[in-house]
Amino acid sequence: MTYVALDARPPLAAGSTVRCTSGHWDGSPSITYEFVDTRTKEVLQRDARGSLLLTSRLTGATIACRAIATNAGGSARIETNSAAGVGAAPKLEIERVPALTVHRGRLAQIRVWLDPGSGVTGKYGVCLTPPVRIRARRCASQRITGDGGGRIALTVTLRIGPGAPLGLAKVAVSAVAGSSRRQSQTLLHIVR
Repeated sequence: MTYVALDARPPLAAGSTVRCTSGHWDGSPSITYEFVDTRTKEVLQRDARGSLLLTSRLTGATIACRAIATNAGGSARIETNSAAGVGAAPKLEIERVPALTVHRGRLAQIRVWLDPGSGVTGKYGVCLTPPVRIRARRCASQRITGDGGGRIALTVTLRIGPGAPLGLAKVAVSAVAGSSRRQSQTLLHIVR
């Protein structure tokens, strides 16, 4: 029997991905998927991939999927029921980054743990911005797909300038996970 299915595991939130699959069509048609906001009837995306990244613009939308099969005999379509409404992006947590003692002219490896909650896909990234006299901004990132990554650690490498002033320096920490963003800070204790 011909089917279309929407994989939209709750809770739906900005930053997660929904997927549509379809099968058992007669006549070997090509399949195109449409994601529709059933509140407004707006087609949000139409392509053959069958996946939609939920953005903050879609907060409140109720998503359904249409499978459109086309072959020499014409076109046919079937549609899923709508999923629960899309919520706001989950709150991203940056776990406390402990102060780190580093030597002038050396590398500092700083591990930052992010926790955006489960199901968040897309880019996970963290940037550290020390005062300019110490070193330029450095970042690390990783792309998370599938069911989302949940809690993850990213390591940023800072090379402390040989002329960096000794003592304490505040370092801004900015992070992203899917459409969630957060800022924090940590301290570097620079020694000879």
